[in-house]
Amino acid sequence: MSDIYQFDAFRKNNPHCTISIRRGEDGKGFAHIERPWDDSTLIIAVSEDDYDQFANNLSDVLLPPELSAIYHKQQRSLEVIWTCYRLSEKSSEIKDREFTFAHEGQEIFCKFGKSSETLLIISKFARPIVEAERTNFRNLRSFWMYSNMKSSEGRTVIGIDEPRSLWIHNVDYESDAILRLLRHLNFYLSYYDRDTPLVLLHETADGNPTDIRYLEGQFPAHVTSKPVEDNILSFWNSAHLTENPMLQYIIYYRIIEYCAFNFGRPDLKRSIKFHLSNPTRHWNAEKTANDIISIMNLEKEYSDVQRFEDLIRDAVRPSTLWKTIEKNKIFFSEKVKFEGGYSVAPLISKDCTDANFEPQGVTNVARTLRGIRNVLSHGKDFGSQGVILPSLANMSKLLPWTSLIRTVSGEVILYGPV
Repeated sequence: MSDIYQFDAFRKNNPHCTISIRRGEDGKGFAHIERPWDDSTLIIAVSEDDYDQFANNLSDVLLPPELSAIYHKQQRSLEVIWTCYRLSEKSSEIKDREFTFAHEGQEIFCKFGKSSETLLIISKFARPIVEAERTNFRNLRSFWMYSNMKSSEGRTVIGIDEPRSLWIHNVDYESDAILRLLRHLNFYLSYYDRDTPLVLLHETADGNPTDIRYLEGQFPAHVTSKPVEDNILSFWNSAHLTENPMLQYIIYYRIIEYCAFNFGRPDLKRSIKFHLSNPTRHWNAEKTANDIISIMNLEKEYSDVQRFEDLIRDAVRPSTLWKTIEKNKIFFSEKVKFEGGYSVAPLISKDCTDANFEPQGVTNVARTLRGIRNVLSHGKDFGSQGVILPSLANMSKLLPWTSLIRTVSGEVILYGPV
């Protein structure tokens, strides 16, 4: 009788997979392979009649979690899963492209070409089980349609053509080395052809930061609008619709920066308002003008950094900030070291509460947000010589800070000089 032992070689090469045999009411068995590529959005379900075909073809295959690809061990070849969809005119120029890639002393042969029978067998039995996340079902949708639709006419109607992959030959599979190779390859692919498909890298991230949904506890039953500049609303909508946390962060920062441009020193602003409200201002206009000029000269000494911090202190409620911080308190109470060398000191202590956050908390938030923005916008942080790389791990680490700057920018729109 066919059993799970037929899959021993595959399981040994792919220890992240869980394989179990299940049987229907008719006694017929199905092998359920969970977390192929260590991906929780997919399963591979192989019927008992197909055990031999699957086991024989996949005994030599690795499914690397970092990639939408399969690695053929005996061939020493990485097969990057591309598409079975009909190619556009631009993509048609790529379908037969081949070249050698000299990387760190090694000659590597790369070729866009026909997919392997092994990939087609995998795609035949692969099934999505939940909504796709960043891995997009490892690009298998079109391959599943190709493998399970036997009619060429039917394939044509829904835009299915030939199965195609990017082959990278003469490589050993070691995760860090392969990722380094592919980052280099992606650069040269996109430098010499700006319309080229790139190899997707599915890097892993630690931790599970969460965002706060309702700052006021629930959605209000009545909202009174205030006039807001179109530029600010455009920034806000763009940030809200952008999925990249780094870009989100920079756009939310721009909102604060934009509003700070019109924010003056409160004491100087009070002095100007006093002069303009003085009933005798027209009786001695010369003196009034000179006094205002003197105040404006003092305004010139008001640095952009101080203006930024004062705006946040003036417009942002500490209690609202604390709600956002409390949602990810563990992240904000620990030092965060980003890939690339830049570090952020703890924003709060582990035993911090809303009561002891308020005296200096808003100022600390403003200064930390500005520091992160500087390193995202510039090549390196001047002090630490560190950077924040655009890796998945860094995106995850940045999420609590993106949530925080979103709260700050929203408060500035509502309560600042917009």
